[in-house]
Amino acid sequence: MLRWRVAPGRRQGGRILWVSACTTILVLVPILFEVQREAQSLNLERLIIEDFRKQGYTDQDLARMGYSTAVSPSVGLNEMAGGSDSTPAAAP
Repeated sequence: MLRWRVAPGRRQGGRILWVSACTTILVLVPILFEVQREAQSLNLERLIIEDFRKQGYTDQDLARMGYSTAVSPSVGLNEMAGGSDSTPAAAP
């Protein structure tokens, strides 16, 4: 029987390569597919929202239907962005 003699360092390197390849296949690839699927889902939701807006639905109607991306939060955005609603207090 023919046996291959492999140096201990190469054997350890092969194990590291095997573990990293398996980790990539089992963990990272499904995550990438899920991120891609989520992006497609959000894109489809944007198209549906755009179609409903063309039909005359308001943001509140869309929010009641469950399309939460149709309504952006309005609390505190003007103050943070330095909008016209933020008036500085007068100095004494």
